[in-house]
Amino acid sequence: MKKKDGDGPGDEIDLLIQKLRWLRLPGMTKLVASLLERATKDNLSSLDVIHRLSDDRRRVQAFLIDALALVVQTLGDQTR
Repeated sequence: MKKKDGDGPGDEIDLLIQKLRWLRLPGMTKLVASLLERATKDNLSSLDVIHRLSDDRRRVQAFLIDALALVVQTLGDQTR
């Protein structure tokens, strides 16, 4: 995962994706390339990009918690 001299932006994005996988953040690995492309197009700051990645992570976690609660409720209903 070491950056080499002369690596282009695509190589840097690939390196970032590898790091996110290593950190076990698969949702972010799927978003990072499109988000960075949009950041360039919309002139977003680094802070804006980080906020958007964090917001997406929170939405995914909330969805999973809701889904898990529904599964638990369904299982509880089936045991009655």
